[in-house]
Order: sequence, then C-alpha cells, then structure tokens
Amino acid sequence: RTHIDLHSSSKLLAWDGWVFGRPACNERFDSGTFTQHFEVHIDQCPVLIERNRLLADSPWMVQPWGLNSSPAIATLVAYPGGELALRAARAACVNNDLVMATCTELDGLVVCRVKAEQLPALRQQMELWLRALRPLVLGCKPIAPRIWAT
Repeated sequence: RTHIDLHSSSKLLAWDGWVFGRPACNERFDSGTFTQHFEVHIDQCPVLIERNRLLADSPWMVQPWGLNSSPAIATLVAYPGGELALRAARAACVNNDLVMATCTELDGLVVCRVKAEQLPALRQQMELWLRALRPLVLGCKPIAPRIWAT
C-alpha cells in the first residue's frame, strides 16, 4: 500500500514497480494473488487512486488488453507536471517487443506506466523517465537512484 499526500507547493518524483514471478529463472507467477493500492492526494483531494487485485490465473495476466504475460510493470508519478513535463515524459517512452510505455496527466500529476518482458527493459524505461523529468520537476541533475548501484 502506497499513499502519498502532497501540498500544492510540493515536488515529487516517485515510482512503484512489481515483478511477477522470477522471470530470470523462467518462473512465472502461476498461483496466488497480488493486491496493490497506490494513491496520490494533492491538498487532501484524491488525484490518483489505483486498487488492483490480480489472480495468477486471471485473463488480465495473459490477454493483450491486460499484461499480455509481461512479468514486470511499474508506475512513475511526477508533480508538479504540466505540459512541458508531460511532453518530456512522452518523448522518453519506449515501445518495442520488450517494453510498452505511456504517460498521461491528471490534475497536474504526470502518470507514466510501463510493462516489460524483462526487468532490464523496465529499468531502462524508468531511467529514461528519470533523466527527462528530474530536472523539470525537481530542478536536480538527472542521476540514477543510489539503490540501483547496489
């Protein structure tokens, strides 16, 4: 469960990601349930509320209108957004056989989503968004998070 409360003067660049199974070992998420709650509120008003409950044997996991058997997904949010941030995020989107990415804006919150066949492809997309959005949203140099160096 992730719940983020922002003031309208706040700045945020955050992500939440998941890998189903252990794809590097060819082990799929073939039993069980995954539950996800992700919320962003600005000035106590809900802007993004996601609630997902995924069963391993659900059609959503394998159909093209769902995950299409992609084992890795992530959501990145950026605030404040705006047209410039949204354009930068969309320009950084990769769409090929390994990854599918898209971005939108909800009341000033840029929301980017990605699904990938492999974890390195997902991470590459996240890095592209961080490089594009970090200077615009946070006013900081586009550096990778320290955790990715471990």
